[in-house]
Amino acid sequence: MRLWLKFSRRDSLSFISHLDAHRAYYRLFRRAGLPLAYSQGFNPHPVLSLASPLPLGFISRADYLDVELSQDMDLVEISDRIRSSSGGDALRLLDGTAIEGRVKALAGMLSFARYSIELAGDEVRATQACQAFSAAEVALFTKQTKSRVLQLDAKELVRELTCHENVINAVLSLGESRVFRPDELLAVMADVAGCRLDSRSITREELYIGDNTLHTPLEWAKLERG
Repeated sequence: MRLWLKFSRRDSLSFISHLDAHRAYYRLFRRAGLPLAYSQGFNPHPVLSLASPLPLGFISRADYLDVELSQDMDLVEISDRIRSSSGGDALRLLDGTAIEGRVKALAGMLSFARYSIELAGDEVRATQACQAFSAAEVALFTKQTKSRVLQLDAKELVRELTCHENVINAVLSLGESRVFRPDELLAVMADVAGCRLDSRSITREELYIGDNTLHTPLEWAKLERG
């Protein structure tokens, strides 16, 4: 039985690594008494993965888990077990759905992420930076990947950008080789606007599948079922 589950993390977990987050979810499932499926071979491991890594220091309201159980279970019972187990307050289950048929890994389907960025500064500076970035025709920056250095236009990687008081809300590219992080956005905006922008907190609010029309993973799964 395959599941896509949406969790939020307690803010105190914002400084755990991606590997530690994966271990925390594994322990949560073990404590909940859920029958995880394991891979085959000499070194079996649970078929469980976080759809998108979260950089250290970021808060998450949208952790999506792609996981398989070794037997079918009622989704309500799965939810009850997770929510009542120890650790269910730190990693809080928000929603979930069963995935039927041949669907590729969720990590490879994601295209955008929504973030809220609270700035450590006055709202005037935030508004001016948003206006300057929106008015710019191009906003070039250099991105270092594991294998090469890329010259990219940040304007092409930002789908939505709004500002309210000292909070910037942005929908940024999450596609393969075009991942645009909110801290990178702040650096580019500061360069374009000629000012300094420091974040007080960065929160991932949602993940999306699609291009022209965006759907959350759970919305997408519901549409696929018809």
